[in-house]
Amino acid sequence: MTPVPDQPMLRLSIEIDGKRHDLALPQGVLAAGAPAAPQEAVADPGCIGAPVAGTLSLWQAADGAQVQAGEVIAVIEAMKMETSIEAPHAGRLTRLAAEGATLAHGAPLARIDPDEG
Repeated sequence: MTPVPDQPMLRLSIEIDGKRHDLALPQGVLAAGAPAAPQEAVADPGCIGAPVAGTLSLWQAADGAQVQAGEVIAVIEAMKMETSIEAPHAGRLTRLAAEGATLAHGAPLARIDPDEG
């Protein structure tokens, strides 16, 4: 793409493999495929998202297990640090990610459905 003189540029920095790269793009180039307004995610109170990006290193609770609020259900490892994931409320656990999976921040990890009765 040949730059147009005096065209406003959008300047961005990205990191790839630990190296910073600076980009300059024509102002409107990203707007062509972007939605008109940001889409809001539908909140599912039973779904637990990954609180950090990382690898799901260990499930502490079995699929289908009855868990209590505050019980550690999984461990995510990110940058050699472990984050314990606790059940936000009591109910039956359904795993949505496999051990060893690489998860993005907010990726679905599990569901906890309250017991009926």
